[in-house]
Amino acid sequence: MPTITFHLEAQLRRLAGGSTVSLDIDQETTLAQALQLLAKRSPDVANYLVTEDGSISRSLLIAVDEENVSATEAAHRQLERDSTVVLLPPISGG
Repeated sequence: MPTITFHLEAQLRRLAGGSTVSLDIDQETTLAQALQLLAKRSPDVANYLVTEDGSISRSLLIAVDEENVSATEAAHRQLERDSTVVLLPPISGG
């Protein structure tokens, strides 16, 4: 079974209790489906990943195997075996 490794940055790291989360996925999983699984597994980070209607948050910066992927593309982006996904939530401050 393929494994996806998520590298969590900024406040996601603190909320998830670590910087890396691995998930076993089905062969035909999209990035959006994997993010929804991660949100279910780690409810504390769910608000940063998906919206109330289940779509991917547009403010989340996503890179799959070092390639930037938009929230819109996430619905159709098939994940390869052993992909690495980096997630960076919006950063605010003054």
